[in-house]
Amino acid sequence: MKRIIAISTAIAILCLLVSCSDKNKEEKTGSERVMDITAVYGDFFDYTFDGDYKITLTEDGVLNKGTDNEQAYNLYNISYTRKDGVKRNIEIYSQEFTEQESKYYASEQRMMNEEVNALCIAEIQEACNKEFIDNILSKYIDIEYIEDEKSYKTDEYRCQFSLLTPMYLFNKEYEGYEKGCKIIDSHITPETGYKLSEIDLKTFAADREYYFQFTLCISPTADAELYIDKMNAIVEDYFAYTENPMNCQFNLRQGELDKVSNDTLFQKTYIMGEEINFDEKKTENESFNLNNEIIRICIEEE
Repeated sequence: MKRIIAISTAIAILCLLVSCSDKNKEEKTGSERVMDITAVYGDFFDYTFDGDYKITLTEDGVLNKGTDNEQAYNLYNISYTRKDGVKRNIEIYSQEFTEQESKYYASEQRMMNEEVNALCIAEIQEACNKEFIDNILSKYIDIEYIEDEKSYKTDEYRCQFSLLTPMYLFNKEYEGYEKGCKIIDSHITPETGYKLSEIDLKTFAADREYYFQFTLCISPTADAELYIDKMNAIVEDYFAYTENPMNCQFNLRQGELDKVSNDTLFQKTYIMGEEINFDEKKTENESFNLNNEIIRICIEEE
């Protein structure tokens, strides 16, 4: 009888603890259940924006309230001015570290480190895309920069380009996860991390982690030889402008502009400053791609 009473008491206490936990969760607002990024990343923000920025909590709430997928969040707006004089207003979410998130991230800190890193990368890409258009590409084709645009199209051509960085962290089971974490953490550390107030194409073209990918597709009626000459000039200009680019690929294709696959007229690929034959690499290894190769090199060097 005493044993039955003891078990019943233990169950009652457990139920009470669960009930109190759920009650405490319900009593907390969305803002109280998630990380305050202004406190945790304040030193990095001061560093990366050189102290000249404004961050504001614009929204907080709970998604899927009352369900198993309930998740609180904060939404912040950050305003700052880039080196090129462009005023930027960007957003970042701070979200609750739920059981679902724990399947992919080792901790709340780890999850938010990746969010802040992704924010920085997006800003780097945007600034470098504008610089590439303004100082190189606009000399050879009729194009004007459009904010946050990644693809441009006219009746004669379609082009896509961006300065990319490899994805290190697929999930915490990925074999390179710990080394990838160290690399990402170095990006968002004050004094050594990304400096968004000083972004320029030259700096990131020379960064071993980044690769610039440019693809121009021309219509079936376009002058192929003319555009081959243009591509050679674009590549030459890119190398002269950036001085020491590490990883890049330039493609020229011809065919229907709405199709993904078209005939390749021109291709130049460079990894770690050395030109490679991309088709030969693909023949040797069907899974070969720039992203995976740069990950392999950077992880091995860590």
